[in-house]
Amino acid sequence: MTKREMIKAIQRLEAELYLEVKQAEQRFGSDSDITASRTTRWASVHDAMDAMGIECDLTLPGNQRALAIMVASNT
Repeated sequence: MTKREMIKAIQRLEAELYLEVKQAEQRFGSDSDITASRTTRWASVHDAMDAMGIECDLTLPGNQRALAIMVASNT
């Protein structure tokens, strides 16, 4: 696996975990233990990305779906 492939895999994982956070917030509320657990998983990957200088890829399907949830919940 090349460095570029590793970065893409990390970005995909982060996007999917972020989607799981937004789905949990939508289904169970932001104060639920399920949401807290999913947030912790996402934050661990996100913090590692920050430490390595890897930016989020907002064009990935997971991030796009999370954005759609966020927009829908603000209307």
